[in-house]
Amino acid sequence: MTEGTGRFKTVPVTLGLFVTYNSMMELKPQRHLQYIVDFDAFSIIFRPKTSTTDCIQYRRKDYTPENVEFLINEIREKLPLEKDNSVPSIFVLQYFLRTDNLVSLRGLDSTGNKHYWLMDRVTGTKLDPSANRYPPHELTKIYGSGKIAGYHGSQGKPAARFFDLMEQVDPIASRFEVEELITVKNKDASTLFKEKWSMSYLAQNGVFG
Repeated sequence: MTEGTGRFKTVPVTLGLFVTYNSMMELKPQRHLQYIVDFDAFSIIFRPKTSTTDCIQYRRKDYTPENVEFLINEIREKLPLEKDNSVPSIFVLQYFLRTDNLVSLRGLDSTGNKHYWLMDRVTGTKLDPSANRYPPHELTKIYGSGKIAGYHGSQGKPAARFFDLMEQVDPIASRFEVEELITVKNKDASTLFKEKWSMSYLAQNGVFG
């Protein structure tokens, strides 16, 4: 059974349902990850606006324990002190890791506030940059109420605050805006991405030395 409203649905996290979910999804990424385009040497995450598109060009990291630890520490250091800081923290963490193994979940704390974290759907490992906000017994309750839940913003697109945090976590990342409205549906025909694919192809073939 699923519950929720509109297109945003959540699924109770039990071992059986988690296995079923993996089978149904065939390890496909969640909807909010469709806003990332991976090239050979870099990635671009985009955020459609009214008539333009906000973009960040950056390098995603391999999904290793060392990189996970590094990113979580950086996110904790840069994260604004907000009651819902688990939202930007886990989605930014997911954006930075090059893997389809991670799925985002949501649970409720004792005051009824929503808390998000990531889980490796192969190993069951939890990744939670804002876990230090809660004592162990509270986390146990939160994780026990967990449901699979992607980012429920406008069609799953990244929020502006996610991009702000990404810039702080990775100072080398390049944020820019293009005079083109790029969406999940038209991204394959995007002028920007066609140009980037062309440059990537030339670089892979040694044209730039």
